[in-house]
Amino acid sequence: IRVCSPVASPRCIKQLVELSDYSSEIEAAGVSVVVILNEEPEDLASFELKYDIPYLMLADVDSKVIRQFGLFNTNYEPETRYYGVPYPGVFLLDENGVIVKKLAEESYRERPLFSELVKAAQTLNQQP
Repeated sequence: IRVCSPVASPRCIKQLVELSDYSSEIEAAGVSVVVILNEEPEDLASFELKYDIPYLMLADVDSKVIRQFGLFNTNYEPETRYYGVPYPGVFLLDENGVIVKKLAEESYRERPLFSELVKAAQTLNQQP
């Protein structure tokens, strides 16, 4: 699961587009790629078409799923455009929805490399 905001963040746009290049390799490791975004469904549909996104994007308008995973970013006030965004990062979940691996940095400016994500996905399915 990748969480960010492509409408609000150019960094997220870049990373989501780059994820397209790695998604088939991640899925070949037996890991489904799902991106959770606190955006309107029609905005995500436009984004998917514009950038030819091959993986599942979930519109979490009210940040309910983001909150359930404990990823709601409390650094933004309700009146800001970033309110509702998650802490940026990539999370690997097991079949029960439990986060088993987190690839994230303290600063939103730092992003994990997708080569690290591919390696983590491959390692996840090698565990007993």
